[in-house]
Amino acid sequence: MLSKLTQPPFRFTQRKGDPYVTRLFEWVEQTFQPGEAYDFAVIGVPLSKSSISFSGAHTHPLQFRQLHSSFTTYNDEDIDLSSTRAVALGDVAMHVTHIACCQKNIESALEEITNAW
Repeated sequence: MLSKLTQPPFRFTQRKGDPYVTRLFEWVEQTFQPGEAYDFAVIGVPLSKSSISFSGAHTHPLQFRQLHSSFTTYNDEDIDLSSTRAVALGDVAMHVTHIACCQKNIESALEEITNAW
């Protein structure tokens, strides 16, 4: 477990439909194993404090996870990511009002991930 990241409150899943289609929620691994070889990492940065108007950007990581059951590993460019490995690392912890602290948290989390990778 990486100390600079928090795990989401729950994982969105859906029952398996087409046996020939891999959905994102099936593909993205939920447990990071240091030393393992991953091709991608998914990191949430729930920050919207720097916006002049309310953007709701802090909710995007959770909404993105919710959409994992709607998207597949295949795209229109004839690329299928199912043969690669991805891992969900969680969300960077954010301060409620202090933007500089949030930026420091992002930097610290990325440094920790880089060192563990």
